[in-house]
Amino acid sequence: MRYIILTILFGFIPLFSLAQENQSFGLFSKYEEGKVYLKIQPLEGRAWYLGKTNGYVIERREAGSESAFQQIIESPLLPLPAEEMEALSGDFPFVGELKAILYDMETGAQADDTNFAAVEAKEEELEGRLFLHFYLSAMSEAASEASGLQFVDHSVEPGRSYVYRVQIAEEDQYSNQKEVNTFRETTYTIPELNLTGLDKAVRINWHHKSFKNKYIAYRLERSTNGRDWEYLGDSPIVYNRRVAEDSEDLEFGYIYEGDSLSANYQPYYYRLTVMDFFGYSAGPGQSFEVMGRDLEPPVQPFNVEADFSPQEGMNITWDYPDETRVDDLEGFFIGTGASPNGPFDPLNQEVLPAESRSFVHSQPNQGGRNFYIVTAIDTSGNYKHSLPVYEIIPDSLAPAVPRELAGTIDSSGVVELHWPKGEEADLMGYRVFRANTSGHEYVQLTNEPLQDTLFTDSISLKTLTRHIFYKIVAVDNNFNHSDFSTPLKLNRPDIMVPVAPKIKDAQLKDGAVRIVWVPGTSRDTEADILLRQTDGVWDEIGVFEEGEETYTDPFPANQEYVHYAMLSRDESGLFSDTSQIRRVRKVEFYKVKPVEALTAVYNQENRQVELNWNHSGNEEVYYIIFRGDGEKGIRMYETAPGDRQAFSEKTLQPGQQYSYAVRVKREDGKTSPLSENVEVVVPGGE
Repeated sequence: MRYIILTILFGFIPLFSLAQENQSFGLFSKYEEGKVYLKIQPLEGRAWYLGKTNGYVIERREAGSESAFQQIIESPLLPLPAEEMEALSGDFPFVGELKAILYDMETGAQADDTNFAAVEAKEEELEGRLFLHFYLSAMSEAASEASGLQFVDHSVEPGRSYVYRVQIAEEDQYSNQKEVNTFRETTYTIPELNLTGLDKAVRINWHHKSFKNKYIAYRLERSTNGRDWEYLGDSPIVYNRRVAEDSEDLEFGYIYEGDSLSANYQPYYYRLTVMDFFGYSAGPGQSFEVMGRDLEPPVQPFNVEADFSPQEGMNITWDYPDETRVDDLEGFFIGTGASPNGPFDPLNQEVLPAESRSFVHSQPNQGGRNFYIVTAIDTSGNYKHSLPVYEIIPDSLAPAVPRELAGTIDSSGVVELHWPKGEEADLMGYRVFRANTSGHEYVQLTNEPLQDTLFTDSISLKTLTRHIFYKIVAVDNNFNHSDFSTPLKLNRPDIMVPVAPKIKDAQLKDGAVRIVWVPGTSRDTEADILLRQTDGVWDEIGVFEEGEETYTDPFPANQEYVHYAMLSRDESGLFSDTSQIRRVRKVEFYKVKPVEALTAVYNQENRQVELNWNHSGNEEVYYIIFRGDGEKGIRMYETAPGDRQAFSEKTLQPGQQYSYAVRVKREDGKTSPLSENVEVVVPGGE
């Protein structure tokens, strides 16, 4: 018997394990009638064997306390002895099976470690036994009490929180903790049933995921009158995660069950009882009603034909089997559409009698395609369509010319066209054509008639062609084409900057600069723009239209030189790159009086070179000191204010000869000639 149980339930082993990482057993709890119930769930084979053999030590302390745990059980928690279980097995469900799982073992926890197959088989056996130990312990309250996995704490006080620590006796590494509060007693909520009536069957499901840490199993009951109930199946129902994972039609976290019914359209009632981890059953819950229903469609109509008569319209006929084969047939509906794939609109509002075999459509679509189907419907609302049939009504009338064609082009070259839809009933769609110029041949852009009144195109903007042209035609279901619409002319957005002008010459004469340039060569150039830079700032000094190629600019006062450049602007407001820059310098020689009597002396006492000079005049000036040494030529070195006519420095190399000169510079930038050089040798060299 024990091997049968192992074989049946072994597939459920991973389905009830709590997700507690690095734990050898999990803990469930509840608080009822002033007592805390703890239930141990073994999760690992060797730990299970040690737990059932050594027992579990249970300790407790108040939550939030720093005090040590206190043992609250005199001796380790162990299963009821085998002989006592045997005595109970006739009175309580599953106690006998529990005894077999716990005590009918041929060997202990270890197999011969030199035989890999034996070790693996032993591990599988232990895993199977630990699951069945826990599973069977939850099948009745007596089994839970006898299992050695349940502890009831009678010494708790309401309104407090406790932390319980459980560990296997003499095996401290196997331990777990759980906090339990006694603020309110455990309540039992019964999941709602979802029932779907099928053909002499019912599909039942309920949500288990929300209750997975509360209930281990369920019992489903059925009644035909709402008063007398019977259980479905001999064993409680458990959640099998693999069923949902292996099926695309089942939703994860739900339990699915099915039941066959003796007849359709008769009420059946179902309700649920829940079983918690302590062997307690709660319920039954609310009852739910369902009826089976006929889902078998009727026979398909066949030999459907459509025949057009100008006087009567379209006559549709069909064949159907004898009434003895379709005793639940209610009648027929006739549908029409413009495509063999539909949609089909019903032509009769009331169902045609079951004996009907013909129908006249007095107003078929004269200018379009006429497809017809015959639908058989039974008394349960099940239906079956015939194959579609098609009848042509001659049509040579073309649709009206499309009007009000309009569109836009965005900056990336995407064209969006739109127009109003024609009013013809047989209108199939539109064809769109495009040309780069009004005189070119138009190219068709649509392979099939476009059923929408919007069309998107993409064109290149990197072209000198400024415009693009579109026109459309309407097409009906018989492929009659309208005339072309009025062409639509759209302007391409201009993204190509114009070509810049080139400055050919810029000469200063008689206080003015004459600039000559070659205009930009782009066809859409609107103007050439002349720019001048003074004091680091560029200013626009002239805008010139086609034909203008010269300009005379008075040379700005108080400037030694100026810069000129040009650029072009096109009709779209785009600017070219800047042309080359031309520099024009104003050459003038100003007579600023130089310094006189420049001397250079090395002061041995102060160890510095001292320069002195004379300069007369009432101008605002300052002095620029130039210096050179044996390795470098003379160059600008330092400045001195205008109220001083002397300069000294100490940063000198002993034995080095230095050359000095001075230049006078006015505040307006004019300078004097450089004075003659004077030389001095710094003592101390070899």
